[in-house]
Amino acid sequence: MTSFVIEHFRPATSARDGRSLRLSRERAADELAGRAVWCAGPFPGAPATARLQVTPDEPLRRLAERLDAMLGSGAQAAVEFGPAEREICAQAVRDPYPVVHEDDVVLLHDALTALLAEAVRERGAHAVWCVSVAAPARSGPGAREAWRFLRSLTTGVDAYVTRWGRGLAAVMPSADLVTARAEPDTKLGWIGVLADVVRGDRDETVGGTRHPRPAVAAR
Repeated sequence: MTSFVIEHFRPATSARDGRSLRLSRERAADELAGRAVWCAGPFPGAPATARLQVTPDEPLRRLAERLDAMLGSGAQAAVEFGPAEREICAQAVRDPYPVVHEDDVVLLHDALTALLAEAVRERGAHAVWCVSVAAPARSGPGAREAWRFLRSLTTGVDAYVTRWGRGLAAVMPSADLVTARAEPDTKLGWIGVLADVVRGDRDETVGGTRHPRPAVAAR
């Protein structure tokens, strides 16, 4: 059964509120201490500490742009992707990023960066895909095909982060866990939800008991 955890802080209007916010911030900061948070795109408020450089060749760049366009527009065209597109994507799942270390956090924001999920997990880092909550529900067959194609290549994603009202929510499929945080400021929301991810994304629920998930993706 999926667990759902919500943390909702109102703006601090008393000393007690202030202490609660400070303790929450300190707990989250302790969880992320010593980890680099990598990203290649804009994440306002996210505690990114390192820039991820992604330099695809021209065929991969064009394919990634096509996938993003299909996801973002709800395209009605029923386009199917096959072996040729998989071969183009194969270069992205190799490990060209030795600078990403074990236990780091990598924020993925589009089709191109999502293809790095397997390589990220191979290094023992946490692959976090930041998505629009509405995207998978788009009705167009083009959008559905784009999601189907990407999901088959991004099984290394540890968690999905999306907007939840004014806050953020993290979905961790392996742990059967959803956490949602409504914080008084965006930065606290980000460090809180990422702390939830690194603490719980690799727990697996088997027979009612949680077991740690291997850092190396299954083949």
